[in-house]
Amino acid sequence: MNETEVIKKYLSRISEIKDTEYKRSLLYSAYTTFLLSSDIFKLNIDIKEFLTPLLQRLDAIFPPHKRPLIFKDYVYKSRSLIIARFIRIIQRSNDASLSLLASSLNDFFSSKHSTKHSTNETKTRRRERRNSIDELLERFGRN
Repeated sequence: MNETEVIKKYLSRISEIKDTEYKRSLLYSAYTTFLLSSDIFKLNIDIKEFLTPLLQRLDAIFPPHKRPLIFKDYVYKSRSLIIARFIRIIQRSNDASLSLLASSLNDFFSSKHSTKHSTNETKTRRRERRNSIDELLERFGRN
C-alpha cells in the first residue's frame, strides 16, 4: 500500500468520525504521511505552495489572540520542522478548523494533483535511473 492509498484510507475514516479527538489523531497521521511524502512533494517549496493558502484560511478561523499561523521561509527548509508546526496547529484546532483541514486534504486528492503525482510514473523513473553499482554489476557480474 503506497502513501496515497494510506492517506485516502484515513480521509474516508475522518469523514465518518464525529469524535473530535479521534478525528484529530487521524489528521495527525494523515498530514504527517502527506507532508513527508517525497512522491507528492518533491521539494519543500512545493509544500509551501500547498500550505500557504490553507494557513491563511485557518488564520481567519483561529481566535485573534493566537499568533499568526503562516510559516516563515526558514520553516520550509526542514520537513520535520514543518510537521512539528503543523501538528501544533492541529492540536489547537476546533471543530470548524478540523473540518477545514480534512476538506483541504480531500480537495487535494480529488483535484488534478493526484493524477499528476502517480506512483507508477515515479517507479518507472526510478528504474530508468542507473547508478554506479548497476554499471559495475553489469560489467563484472555478481560472481
